[in-house]
Amino acid sequence: MSAAYREAETDLGPLLQEFRARRVAPRVLFGSIFAGGAILDVVAGVSGVAAVGGPWPIVLLGVAFPALAAFGFLSTSGSTLRLHTRGFVIDGQEVAYEQVVELVTHRVNAQQNGQTTPWGDRHSIKVSDGRRVEVKWYGAEIDAILGELRVRTLPTLLSAAREGLEEGVRFGEITVDARGVRTEYTALAWSSITAASFDPLGPTVVVRGHGSGWLELKLEEVPNAHVLVALVNERVANREARQPE
Repeated sequence: MSAAYREAETDLGPLLQEFRARRVAPRVLFGSIFAGGAILDVVAGVSGVAAVGGPWPIVLLGVAFPALAAFGFLSTSGSTLRLHTRGFVIDGQEVAYEQVVELVTHRVNAQQNGQTTPWGDRHSIKVSDGRRVEVKWYGAEIDAILGELRVRTLPTLLSAAREGLEEGVRFGEITVDARGVRTEYTALAWSSITAASFDPLGPTVVVRGHGSGWLELKLEEVPNAHVLVALVNERVANREARQPE
C-alpha cells in the first residue's frame, strides 16, 4: 500500500478488506471475438477470399477484430472496493458511512444445480452531499460486502429512524410509525407484529404478524431495508421486555 494511498484514506480509518472484481462475462465475450477473428482470418486465407477481395478481409478479420477484442479485454479489469472502519472507497470515490442517507440493494439470483443462489448485487447509495454512488458486485463476495455496508451504515440511519418514528418513517412503500407498519393496502399494528427479516432468495423484506398477517416487498423496493428490519425488531423486543412474565 503506497504512502499516497494511506494519506488519502486516513479519515476513513483502518482498512478492513479489499475486493477486486473480476468481470468474467465481458472478458469471455471479448476473448471469443479475438479467437473468432483469428479463425476467420485463417479461413479467409485458406479459402482464397483474400485473393478475391484483396487485403481488406485480412485487415477486417485479422487486425480489426483482434484489436477490438484486446481493447475490450483490457478495459474490463473490474472495480476495486476497499472497506474501512469509517467508510469505503469504490473506484476512487470515498464515502464515509455516516454520510450515507440511503442504501438500496438490487440482488440478482441464479439457478445452480436446480437451486436458487444469490449471484450478484447492485447497491445504489445516496450520500448526504448529493452524490449517488453505485457498487456493483458479482460472485462469492457479495454477502460479505452487503453485510459490511449494512452493519457500518446502520447506527446513524437507525438513530435517525428512531427520532422520526412518532411522525412516521418512509421506507419506499412501507411506512413505520407509532401505530405499526403499513403500506397502501395492508397494515399491521405493533401488538400483532412478531418479527421482520430478509428472504435472500426472494429476494424480499418480510414483516410478519400473528396468524396470517404479514407484509412482503421486493428488496429493491425498500430503501434502507436493513434499517426497517432493525427498527421493527427493536420495537418488538422492547414490547416483549415490558410484558409481565
